[in-house]
Amino acid sequence: MLITKVSNALSSPFIARSFGVVRTHLNVKSIICMMMVLASVMNFAHANPRFMATHGTSYQSSEPDLAVTQYELALVQVLSEICPPMLTANQRIAFTRAYNQQLRSFIPTSASPNDTLRRMHSQRNYRNALNSVRAWTASYPKAQNRKLCLQFAEAEF
Repeated sequence: MLITKVSNALSSPFIARSFGVVRTHLNVKSIICMMMVLASVMNFAHANPRFMATHGTSYQSSEPDLAVTQYELALVQVLSEICPPMLTANQRIAFTRAYNQQLRSFIPTSASPNDTLRRMHSQRNYRNALNSVRAWTASYPKAQNRKLCLQFAEAEF
């Protein structure tokens, strides 16, 4: 859901990212898509019976209100943490509107999506997902994260 909505709003040219001697060009759509694929694979791997047998638990959320994976929710939360300081006052207003709309679509049956998100912090699996997404976003330069924040703020959900 996030991929589709954000991808439609993204139209930036290529973003360069250096990896040692090799230089790879990725656009913001590709970065978000790779993150969502990674989230899906990790979520699937942790929900399989072998993982549950060895670890005694599933990686699924105990929140019945979620319409997405914990990684997708964590991505939106991390954007809400890193974006406001990078944006102007008008951009922050647009970002807050987009964030609230996206959060509402991710947790559609909750009377208060923000309260549901706060409850998620008590779950170890969600905290792990959140820390993974934080590390992922921290691995990119501030300029790329700012561009992602601007595009998220301009997205129509």
